[in-house]
Amino acid sequence: RRPAERQLIYKRNRPGPARIASINIVRATDKEKPFIQKLQHQYFPGCTKQKKTLSSNSLRALPPHTMPPKPVPFPGFTPLSDRIYLRNGNETGKPVPPDHPTTIVIFGWGDGMPKHVSKYADGFHDLYPSSLILVAISKTLHASNQPESDRVQAMMPIIDTVFPTPTGDGGTSAQERVLLHAMSNTGGIFVAAAMVAYQERHGKDKQLPHELLVCDSTPGGLVFSAQVGRWSRAMAVGTAKMFPWPFIVTQALWWLFLWGNYLLERLRGAEPSGVWAVRVMNEAEVTSRK
Repeated sequence: RRPAERQLIYKRNRPGPARIASINIVRATDKEKPFIQKLQHQYFPGCTKQKKTLSSNSLRALPPHTMPPKPVPFPGFTPLSDRIYLRNGNETGKPVPPDHPTTIVIFGWGDGMPKHVSKYADGFHDLYPSSLILVAISKTLHASNQPESDRVQAMMPIIDTVFPTPTGDGGTSAQERVLLHAMSNTGGIFVAAAMVAYQERHGKDKQLPHELLVCDSTPGGLVFSAQVGRWSRAMAVGTAKMFPWPFIVTQALWWLFLWGNYLLERLRGAEPSGVWAVRVMNEAEVTSRK
């Protein structure tokens, strides 16, 4: 058993309504105490101890509202956010060949696991070993339930990494040659979100520069009733281990959730995300034609 932990509850000494924050601290050794005190001063400045209780919870060095979503393990990649991952090309000291993309962006299918999506990244790396590779991993729930503004914001790390300037060159080198690969409906929804994110960053009069867009099984069907079975199964695959009941029950619950969300969106008059993505990808003001 782990040793019991002391839960220290702090109250901020500042005007206005009291704000309560808590931090669980494992019983510390003399060597650990300075580190823990540093955390207290850094994240709970101006606090006074109110009371002590016993808790068997795990260590929490930060209050929950300050913790960003945790990236999933993705060997070989550096997380830029909980959804966007980066893999540098091989350092050869030579420029990327002119017939190779400088950057490849893969928009994975809904609930795609890193160990599966990485096979596509490995294939691209074998073809273009000097190219930078970014991967966007999203859940089906992100694609179906997130507001448009949240979808666009989630793709902003891609734009800020590849296109710090409208052409991505920073005025010091050749322009970016970008290959986009969108997989399934979720990938198609988020490649559209990336194009809108580019315009929000650099202006509505500009279009995300890319040499090639690979539409891999996208756009899929846009009739909700025909697709909800596949979507609920994909969501169940990623969450079935969290519940004690059979897989079919988990899928049925997601099926009901998706239908409820769809009907609510219809009542609100919101445009379905798949329909939105197809519309955006066919607007000449958003997508370049080469």
